[in-house]
Amino acid sequence: MAPALMSTRLRHQVTRSQFSRILASPLVSRSLGALAVLELLLDKTSLIPARVEPPALLGRMLSGAIVGLSSARERRLSLLPRAKITRPRLLALAAVGAGAALVATFAAYHGRRAMSERFGLSSAVAGALEDGLALAVVAGLQRVSR
Repeated sequence: MAPALMSTRLRHQVTRSQFSRILASPLVSRSLGALAVLELLLDKTSLIPARVEPPALLGRMLSGAIVGLSSARERRLSLLPRAKITRPRLLALAAVGAGAALVATFAAYHGRRAMSERFGLSSAVAGALEDGLALAVVAGLQRVSR
């Protein structure tokens, strides 16, 4: 979901880097949006593996790295106007994004399981509540970062 939200955000602003322009392109933005909706729907079923299984976890970490890179490239002029953004720094920022995705994945996974067990909620209901919380957090972060 994060790359889709980042892509949508980038479509509504002047992007500085080629990477961000690609991410903000209509084709990529629509594709990421469709994938995010599909993930929201399929996450409530047993059709896809748990998010903490290696293939899904790797995808989430890649997603976090993409968002980390895009955020770093878009914010570098305002945050570090004199600092040169080098390849090692970009890789470090991508690693931070991937690490944040890893932590968030496990926190959400265990939080959802605990909510289901404690309140006797079905996986679908707990997933819908989790999605609502995630969207509220993203909306709050976007308001703060403007």
